Amino acid sequence: GDKSHIELAKLAAMTPTTVAGCAALLRHVANHVTAYEQGNIFEDFRDVEEPAKTLLSRIAATLDRAVQS
Repeated sequence: GDKSHIELAKLAAMTPTTVAGCAALLRHVANHVTAYEQGNIFEDFRDVEEPAKTLLSRIAATLDRAVQS
């Protein structure tokens, strides 16, 4: 609904300043899209849609590993 769009707009407006912040922002966006069933960010791109479902989470995990190193 409207509240979820407002929250997503807030997330999209943020600019992380650290690698950990980048990972957290990606994870929040991915969770938001999943929670509100807003579809895949690459929806209708037939060959891209399936692997893109977890793209943000996979990038976040890579950033997390970089921070832990």
